[in-house]
Amino acid sequence: MRYQERRAVVGSAVAGGLNSLELSRVKPAQEPISRKQIARTLALTDFGLVLTLAPVAYAVTSWNGSLTGFSAQLPLVLLAAVLTVSLCGQAGTYEPRKVNRPGMTVLRATLSWVAAALSVFAVGIVSGSLVFGWSPWLAGWFGAVLVSLSGTRVVFSALATRWALEGRLGERVAIIGDPLMVRRLSGRLTRSEEGAAQIVGLYSDRSVGRTSLGAISGDCDDLLADLRTQPVNAVIIAVPEGEDKRVAALRERLLEAPVDVRLCPGGHALLDGGYSVAETSGVPLMEVGFRPLAGWRRVVKEIEDRVIGLVITLMIAPVLLGIAVAIKLDSRGPVFFKQRRTGYNNQLIEVLKFRTMYVEDNDADGVRLTQRNDPRVTRVGGVLRRWSLDELPQFLNVLRGDMSIVGPRPHALLCKAGGKYYRDAVPGYDARHRVKPGITGLAQIRGWRGPTETERQIRKRVEYDIRYIENWSLWLDLKIILVTAFTGFKSENAF
Repeated sequence: MRYQERRAVVGSAVAGGLNSLELSRVKPAQEPISRKQIARTLALTDFGLVLTLAPVAYAVTSWNGSLTGFSAQLPLVLLAAVLTVSLCGQAGTYEPRKVNRPGMTVLRATLSWVAAALSVFAVGIVSGSLVFGWSPWLAGWFGAVLVSLSGTRVVFSALATRWALEGRLGERVAIIGDPLMVRRLSGRLTRSEEGAAQIVGLYSDRSVGRTSLGAISGDCDDLLADLRTQPVNAVIIAVPEGEDKRVAALRERLLEAPVDVRLCPGGHALLDGGYSVAETSGVPLMEVGFRPLAGWRRVVKEIEDRVIGLVITLMIAPVLLGIAVAIKLDSRGPVFFKQRRTGYNNQLIEVLKFRTMYVEDNDADGVRLTQRNDPRVTRVGGVLRRWSLDELPQFLNVLRGDMSIVGPRPHALLCKAGGKYYRDAVPGYDARHRVKPGITGLAQIRGWRGPTETERQIRKRVEYDIRYIENWSLWLDLKIILVTAFTGFKSENAF
């Protein structure tokens, strides 16, 4: 049963007498705005202000209002913008609960900007990009950003307060668990005066007949399918107290999706993996699963991918052209090879690679892994694979938005390890798809690349992928990029 059909089921259940749910209030007059959306918008605003106020200050403080010479400062300005968003995020100024509390966030944003500016000024002086004679525009830029960062927090705080009074400050939420508890929690959330949540679906964690449960519209499989097609901020687990194994099983499955996972308070404080306290429409819940790269982190990651991706693509353009010519001279067929792989949130993407095999031997689904001295590989292809130069076109995937520079490597659809498909060989395998796949990653620089002849090889690769997702930072990405740039992908396992 698809999403639209389930919404119809929910609506009919209300008409049939489930008045306690008050599901007629599920969809307010205006779409709800989550605090995380506000925080993400604030991060984008900060980035834009740091970036745009630099040329404005440069033009205002120059004698003729010209921007001549400013282009040389653009790399430092971009660095300042990324550092500011990253430091503000680490200082907690984008935390959803603090969006409408400007007092402390203004102070922390100010300190973050001072730290970012001093770092960039130091880099500029050491590199020779900045000299004392340019201090007027630097002072103007510094002061303008300082005032703007404070002003935006006051404005966003006022907007958040206004939206809360209008009943628009809420989240899109799905609830799964015991049918009776799911119904009760849904009614509590939709009746809240602290921003009614929009309930997008109610699900049971047990396989039961759908028609016998009224508003319950599916099981865990149905929920996971909907999470891959519908925007949902959080999933709430609602089961009776003492059902720890039941909660753990649900949590493990839901961690495959890029969504926050929350738990109704009960006897579950000792769950492995820890928890924190979160609120949904004023109801306190334990947060036992987190959407990675949400809020300001998503902003920093997107900027990192687009800026660094564009710079690298322009730098390697001559190399790409030379490889393309070599491939055409070596064997007949197209320059590029498109392979379907699993991307973000288990969506299929087409990954670009330089063709390294004879055109009649190309394997779009990765049924047969490449072996050492594989006869399907061309002469030029062998060199490209040995140095992983066949992966370079994936920077076009980055610019297109399908991939990141750093992230778990995307796997072909039918790859196996030890005779098993990857999903069967590694419990929770799909958890690696909660972020965009990358050209390089933590597993690759730690040596876990190449063929997967044993289950251990794919388990270790996924282990490092999950470790990367759970410990992401801008500094970790930069470290992986630098290690890849200096050591390359060359490995005895690459062929």
